[in-house]
Amino acid sequence: MEVGSKNNLLYFFKSDVFLCFHREDTREGFTGYLRDALLKKHLKTSKDVQRSKDRPISEPIEEILKSRLSVVIFSENFASSESCLEELAMILECREALGLEVLPIFYKVKISELRHQVVGKTAEHLAAHDERHGGNSDKVARWRNAVKDLGGLSGYTRRPGVELDFTQDIVKEISEKLRWKNRMRRRTVQAFDLLRIKIVPESQERTTDHDEERDDAS
Repeated sequence: MEVGSKNNLLYFFKSDVFLCFHREDTREGFTGYLRDALLKKHLKTSKDVQRSKDRPISEPIEEILKSRLSVVIFSENFASSESCLEELAMILECREALGLEVLPIFYKVKISELRHQVVGKTAEHLAAHDERHGGNSDKVARWRNAVKDLGGLSGYTRRPGVELDFTQDIVKEISEKLRWKNRMRRRTVQAFDLLRIKIVPESQERTTDHDEERDDAS
C-alpha cells in the first residue's frame, strides 16, 4: 500500500466485520441474528461461505486482513472443525502482528474449557485432532495455543435470556470500536497529508538550491 495515498487507506478494507463461527452450531440462530443486526447498522460482514478442507488458505486470510474487526463465536462444537480452528489461528496471528481488533463471544461454553483444555467438548474435539494428526502435530499445537489465547481475551459470554438483547449489546460495542477506528484512520490520512505538504516542498527546495550551486560553478 502506497504511503500517503488517501484512497488506499480509506478503501483497503472490504468488510467491517469478519465472522468466524461453526455453521451447524450457530448459523441459523445466533450468528444469523448478529449478522442481521450488523446489517441494520450498515456494517458489512464477511461472506458466509462454506468452510471446507479444500478451501484455499489464501481466501480466509485475505478476508481477515481486509476486515476492520474480527468476531469469533466460539461454540460447543467450534473446535471440531479444522477450518474454524485454522481461521482462529490466522485471526490471532493477525492480532499479534498487525493489531487486528478481535472480539470473542463464548457461546454456551465455559471459558475455562478453552484455557485448560482438560474437560468438556472442546477438550474432546482437540484430543480427536491430536489422534488424527499423530499426537505431536505442530498444526494441532498451533490450534491449541490459539484456543487458549482466545480464552484469555476479554469478550462476551452467552447469558440466559433473549438472544436479541444479547446481540444488541454486542452490536453496540462493535459500532463503538469501529467509530474509534474510523477516527484514527481519518487522523492517519490527515497526518500523511500534512507530511506530504511539509516534506515535498522542502525536498524540492533542496533540489533547486543544488541546481543553483551547479549553475554558479559552471
